[in-house]
Amino acid sequence: MPFLDALCMMGDESPCVVSVVRKTTNARQISALHLKKGVKKGELTYVAALKLETGSGVETPTPPEVAKLLKEFKDVMPPELPKSLPSRRAVDHWIKLEPGTRAPTRSPYRTSPPELAELRKQLDELLEGGLIHNSKAPFEAPVLFQKKHDGSAVLLQTGPAIGLLAGPDRGK
Repeated sequence: MPFLDALCMMGDESPCVVSVVRKTTNARQISALHLKKGVKKGELTYVAALKLETGSGVETPTPPEVAKLLKEFKDVMPPELPKSLPSRRAVDHWIKLEPGTRAPTRSPYRTSPPELAELRKQLDELLEGGLIHNSKAPFEAPVLFQKKHDGSAVLLQTGPAIGLLAGPDRGK
């Protein structure tokens, strides 16, 4: 491998190759707090920024099970998913609750300001895109975020308590 003992940095004009001198040291990872203290004290500090290349243009092959399902149901599956909710129907989806049901008593989840900003951003995008609409439900469902490998967050919704409070017909 040409860069086995070298560090290659890509610049605007040309790549810069720096030979690596390997020494065994007692180097270890430090926390951000230790780094901050070291910088304040004027200790020698090195910073490296690595950029991962994304979108290599190589498509992941469709698993055979998925390809089989797509072929079997091609008459009911559109080639591209719609960007909005379906039009109003004679009977819209609803969940019938058992009579006298009250909301479960729970304290709200603590949400950090960045999480709250991300939640508002994603909800606004979904509302504008027509994928969700304002709910008239008497209950709220907690939402969680899961970080993806690229740093973005995926909005997850959990609502098991609502299912437990629904009546025997479950909205049929």
